[in-house]
Amino acid sequence: MELYGTNIRVKPIITTEDETTTSKIVVIFGSGAIGSNYDSESIELLIYVYCPFQEWEIAGTQLRPFAIMSEIRKSLQNKKINGLGEIRYNSFDIVNLTDQMGCYAMRFSINAFS
Repeated sequence: MELYGTNIRVKPIITTEDETTTSKIVVIFGSGAIGSNYDSESIELLIYVYCPFQEWEIAGTQLRPFAIMSEIRKSLQNKKINGLGEIRYNSFDIVNLTDQMGCYAMRFSINAFS
């Protein structure tokens, strides 16, 4: 912890001229594939979490994008969508890093109509 923020940084240096923005969450249905019996379908639900680096740190050492992803996962895991099916969390990936913002994609699947 002594090195955190001095020798170990989780964000690039941001100047005071940089404008503060807010985190964004984008939800899309990524893909769908018909199952072996044609009565079921696997649907991929993607949730993108965009967060400016200057807003990453919250409550000391906690990182905002991971706190957001944790809450999304808790809210959606094993929930049912009427007419489709149960939501299952699969994984997350880093999608994009720029000098000012990072983006993570969370992958969920829905085994629809099963």
